[in-house]
Amino acid sequence: KGFYTNESVELVKEAGFLGARTTKLCAIVSDEDPFLLPTTLQVYPFPFRKLTENTYYWGRLLEPYRQRAPMLNQIGVSILSMYSWLSMAKKNF
Repeated sequence: KGFYTNESVELVKEAGFLGARTTKLCAIVSDEDPFLLPTTLQVYPFPFRKLTENTYYWGRLLEPYRQRAPMLNQIGVSILSMYSWLSMAKKNF
């Protein structure tokens, strides 16, 4: 996912950056091009949110797992290693 063109990559180079990251998820191995670095891990607000002071929204509690489990399994991360960022990092690096 994500969108970039060769022109946008060239603009980033001309601006003096040493590299750039794409939005390709869960990639451990990168291409040789430092301007096409994949995303190893994305961290964003967890979907367990408060609706009111005493009520939580449970509807998307497992959504991050459901979205990323197939990709993580492909690179060898077991379901038992998915309980924390640290355990996944240890498994991959």
